[in-house]
Amino acid sequence: MEVIAGYSYSLLGIYSTALGIFVSMGIALIMLAAGAKPTVIMFAAMPGVWFILQFVGGFVELIYDNFVRLYGIEIFNIKTDLGGDTEVEPEEKDEIDGGKDTEDDETAK
Repeated sequence: MEVIAGYSYSLLGIYSTALGIFVSMGIALIMLAAGAKPTVIMFAAMPGVWFILQFVGGFVELIYDNFVRLYGIEIFNIKTDLGGDTEVEPEEKDEIDGGKDTEDDETAK
């Protein structure tokens, strides 16, 4: 769903969803270790997981928006070409010295 909903930021959605799942699992395990009854966890699991997914997703987007404002580059946008604009093309010999081969001219003399 995250990939279809926000196609250009699909990686950000996947990361926030995975982080939300791990956080919700951690909270459920903490509740079990604290002595909560499994019935309570079973009925609270689905609303709790959805709430935590939305909360963590919003938090991750907040951090990402601040990163974009601070650095000015969107690293998780699929249309961003990181490093592609700094590629240096090799120059040909004709373009550098106007077609003259100075080394061959000196050795011929």
